[in-house]
Amino acid sequence: MAVWTLYLASKTASNGTFWFGRGDTAILQNMLLKPAKNLCGWFGSVSAWQEKAINEVDTLRSFYNAAALLMGTVKLTDDDIIHVSDNQATATFFGTTPAALRGCSARSLGIPEHYLRLWLEAYRATLRSGQPVRFDYHHEPIGWLRVTVDYIGTEDGEPRFSYVADDITDRKRGEQAVLEAHDLLELRVRVRTVELEQAKADLLRANKRLQHDAFHDALTGLPNRALFVDRLGRSLERVKRRPEEGFTVLFFDLDHFKVVNDSLGHEAGDKLLVAVGRALVGCVRDGDTFARLGGAEFTLLLEDCGSARVAEVVARLQLVLASPFELQGRDLSVSASIGVVVSNPAYTRPEEMLRDADTAMYSAKAEGPGHVRIFDEAMRGRADRRFDLGSKLVHALERGEFTVFYPAQPRDYRKYLGRESRGRRPYDRSVAGARGGFVARRFRYRLLVAGVPATFSCGDAQDRPFFRAAADRLQPERRAGQNGADDGAVGMNAVAEGVETREVAAQLGALGCEFAQGYWFAEPLTTEDAAAFVTAVQEAAD
Repeated sequence: MAVWTLYLASKTASNGTFWFGRGDTAILQNMLLKPAKNLCGWFGSVSAWQEKAINEVDTLRSFYNAAALLMGTVKLTDDDIIHVSDNQATATFFGTTPAALRGCSARSLGIPEHYLRLWLEAYRATLRSGQPVRFDYHHEPIGWLRVTVDYIGTEDGEPRFSYVADDITDRKRGEQAVLEAHDLLELRVRVRTVELEQAKADLLRANKRLQHDAFHDALTGLPNRALFVDRLGRSLERVKRRPEEGFTVLFFDLDHFKVVNDSLGHEAGDKLLVAVGRALVGCVRDGDTFARLGGAEFTLLLEDCGSARVAEVVARLQLVLASPFELQGRDLSVSASIGVVVSNPAYTRPEEMLRDADTAMYSAKAEGPGHVRIFDEAMRGRADRRFDLGSKLVHALERGEFTVFYPAQPRDYRKYLGRESRGRRPYDRSVAGARGGFVARRFRYRLLVAGVPATFSCGDAQDRPFFRAAADRLQPERRAGQNGADDGAVGMNAVAEGVETREVAAQLGALGCEFAQGYWFAEPLTTEDAAAFVTAVQEAAD
């Protein structure tokens, strides 16, 4: 909208006073609607200013008629608007001329009722306030109009109003495009926010899952070694502050679990581990930790408990394990060897307690399936000695300190039929009793020969039973002589070891033992000596 700045003076005929002010389009319209003779001023002589003002009014009248804005003046009736003066743009809008438009009512021009009410309310508002009123509205078929109405005074006792209407359709379209873009942006933001929140929730779930997986066994869902060690460490810290709140660690391993894997398959073994884990969880209370370390090994941390509760929990575990587990259509009962460690101030790290609990478990396993052993310091000493012995034997083998000897095994004391290899190294008391069993792998088995209550075992192996895996002969590795051997008792030929006297050899012969070895026949021989011995025996037999 063009704004004209013009200093005008209007003389009111009624009281002869003058006013001087700044006019905009509405005031200019007011001036244009009044006869030029009513305009006067004082700048130089009155006649000079009057002539100048009339020239200015003519210029403004030309602008008024040529303007693209809809401009004009109206007066009101009770429910209608009467056009008093309108410019060419307004006349063109209604399809007529300014002269023909003068005196026409809005209703006669076909203005819709809701538009008419809007204009009437605007004119009445400016009449009440004395201030211009501006509003936007959508007028078909033009589009959007921005209208400014103002009260400009009275004529013949009737109020007069000016109006200016500007076509702001393009502007509105731009604003609408901005609003739509803003709405679209808000929509995208909301969608993206939802996506981010979903991604955040997924990430939190993934983190929780990772944390769970990091501290739980993938097969059984039980706490794993890492979580068990963490809780065991916390228990150690707590008992330092409150020694009266002791705790106990149980370490147990399922007996003969390898047999299940080998006979039924690893899938069946996994199912058994899951079933055992679920069953044993019911044996512990809240606050205790039951974990699977790996394989068929489980651990249980019993918080703040005495020996009576430990015994009760162990009995319950064994009872649950003894109950049949259904596996591939068959009922399977299992047992576990259990090692027990009770907290004491000497323990500073959780790994120390686990080590001793493991030692106690293997001590229990050595006594047979289903046994329970409480850890003591003697167990640690034996474990250390076994470790030291194994280390020395490995190093001795790597250094080539073993020599193979062959004890003679004559049959009927006339023919040499077989040889057994044994490894020896320079004597070392720490490895005494390791002969043979390290070089030739042996399976231990307790055998009771009919009529001879003897345990056949490695003579220096602390009476641990074994079974020597030979294809056709069973060799009892205790000194023969005190007892005999019955080959038929086991369906295999027996080899008597340690025959050192003629009387012992005769006794074995009477018992039907065809194979024997010992110093009575010959000392263990090197490879070269054994070959010569065989040759000599064969020549003597011939």
